Amino acid sequence: MKKNIPLVNLTKMHDFLSTKINLEIKKVIKSNNFLNHEIINKLENKFAKLNQSKYCVAVSSGTSALSLALEASGIGVDHEVITTTNSFFSTYESIIHVGARPIVIDVNDSDLSLDANLIERYITKKTKAIIPVHIYGKPVDMNKILKISKKYKLLIIEDCAQSHFAKYNKKFVGNFSLASAYSFYPGKNIGGFGDAGCVVTNNKKVYKKIKSLRDHGRVDKYKHQYVGYNYRIDAVQAAVIHLKLNYIFKWNKHRKELARVYTQELKKVKDLILFDYTNKNIENVFHLFVVSVKRNSLRNSLINFLKINGISAGIHYPIPIHLQPPVLKKINRGKFPVMNYYKDKILSLPICPFTSKNDVKYVTSKIIKFFNTKS
Repeated sequence: MKKNIPLVNLTKMHDFLSTKINLEIKKVIKSNNFLNHEIINKLENKFAKLNQSKYCVAVSSGTSALSLALEASGIGVDHEVITTTNSFFSTYESIIHVGARPIVIDVNDSDLSLDANLIERYITKKTKAIIPVHIYGKPVDMNKILKISKKYKLLIIEDCAQSHFAKYNKKFVGNFSLASAYSFYPGKNIGGFGDAGCVVTNNKKVYKKIKSLRDHGRVDKYKHQYVGYNYRIDAVQAAVIHLKLNYIFKWNKHRKELARVYTQELKKVKDLILFDYTNKNIENVFHLFVVSVKRNSLRNSLINFLKINGISAGIHYPIPIHLQPPVLKKINRGKFPVMNYYKDKILSLPICPFTSKNDVKYVTSKIIKFFNTKS
């Protein structure tokens, strides 16, 4: 029997939460306080506590969160910031937004995250920071990055947009840097009903500056200490995200179990590459479950086959940062052998709190069937 399995099942999630969400939104509407509602402070305090961090500032998006984290950390004109080519474009543009120069480097072939072994060759006198992106929900190898940071006196700003409450060496990501940025885009492990994000830091000075910058640089109603931005979160988003925080650890645990089933069912498929998503030092929260075919020509055929069988698959990302039009003229394509190899082979399989184990087994059965017809 043909099923309907979306990449992320937001319909089921919001059906499950609808009564509680509607109640929380009604409270905001009744208050007529949409930008300074107490629910925003509650969200910030709760997220910081759960993440075992000192401070959290809720903002309008993950992009604004990363821009604010960079600016409040002192990154700006004439500075260089090293990051990965395998991320959403906002990682790159956030660096541009603060006047700095992004230095994009290749990924490793074990999990497609930033290759920490390449960082030192790109460091110059202008290098001021590294942005490790915990892509797909798996923490980057922070030990190597921390050593490089200490050796060259570089700041670390973590991009945690896909890794809410992932752990590295039993410590939550977001706590290895001066500041870290999170996204609450609807499809993330925890998301709102629109765009939102937050910055986490353990530095009081950085916290105070971010809090001011997000609200026009304001320190009082009509007094402005900085030239800031309108990066405030609204109370409706805050109410939805605050409610979802009650479920995030349960949902992340379910994602891990689904990933285990995927791995168990697909590990014997010879024409498929499974990346190294688990080891004893990390706790992956599987925002995405990404696999790779071995031949470029099979990727689109497999996606179409899955679609015919009611399964939605995605590509994260079809065009890596170093091949985006604004970046092409500045970067030598030959320096990205790993990402260039995988960019036309990777695909993302359905995984979310409301994907069932039976759904995953249905997906894997269709993948196995597809490859059996190709052998």
